[in-house]
Amino acid sequence: MSNVYTNDAIDSQYIKGTLDKRIAECSQLFLAVAFFTDSSVILKALQSATEVNMLVRLGFPTSPESLEDIFEKPGLKLRYFNSTRFHPKLYLFDNSSALVGSANLTSSALSVNQEVVVSIEDEIVVTDLSAAFSRWWSQARPLTRETLNRYAKHIQLHKDEYYSSQRENERWLVEIEKVEYQGAHHTGKKENKQSLFVLKLAQRYQDCVSAFQKVRSVFESDGRRRVDMTSVPLRVEVDCMISYIRDTDAKGAKWKSPVSKDKFSDYMESVIDRWVDASDDYYANHVVVKNYPLIMNAFKDKETS
Repeated sequence: MSNVYTNDAIDSQYIKGTLDKRIAECSQLFLAVAFFTDSSVILKALQSATEVNMLVRLGFPTSPESLEDIFEKPGLKLRYFNSTRFHPKLYLFDNSSALVGSANLTSSALSVNQEVVVSIEDEIVVTDLSAAFSRWWSQARPLTRETLNRYAKHIQLHKDEYYSSQRENERWLVEIEKVEYQGAHHTGKKENKQSLFVLKLAQRYQDCVSAFQKVRSVFESDGRRRVDMTSVPLRVEVDCMISYIRDTDAKGAKWKSPVSKDKFSDYMESVIDRWVDASDDYYANHVVVKNYPLIMNAFKDKETS
């Protein structure tokens, strides 16, 4: 089988076909693309329980609608640069193989355009590609609801100008802080200590939210709840269950035994079994009876909200 994919009907080596096949067989997908307009690939990956770390350039023609389709989906971490210098097309599967070439994550690039994408399985090369992705990832900014809304509004107002002008990204960069990779020889403005702290905090928050969503998804699928916690929102009970896991299985941030990705669902099922049958009343007394009502009453008070 060829390792080169060009969307040529002569040999039927379509990029989307091999991309779909590899995603279905992997547990983690790492991708970095300049343009993103086709959300179906990501949604399909998430439906198959593949964890996705995605880097995209936030600038035309990246589609706000496609970003909205996948935004905050469980199993997805989404970060961005907005500099026009961010231009890779890299797809990594479990850090063991890769597709690299000219194809962005657009329906035309994956199925219609004359592109060239090469499959790579050489361990040394894949390791180097993984390292490059990690460097980008460490500096990219997590996409927030506020930024996505600003981008969607901007594109709606100026899309006609984008289609008729080659200066596609300049207006957008006037409206929002520039986010550019600092490892290139043509580096932009260096991050100061405060902005670096904020960036790392945002990245850490994204990691926590992603993990929370993963746990919540399993909990919702199970359908069971503790009888003494049904009066609080589900998100509050999930947060309590995570604290319960920390107290029972990871005291001092050290796990009794590490949980591999392929065992996560089984592990969560055992945790839920223990959680719903737990006899302790700490969470019921402190969270349900005291803390949650106290917080809700505080937010109802105009002086504290």
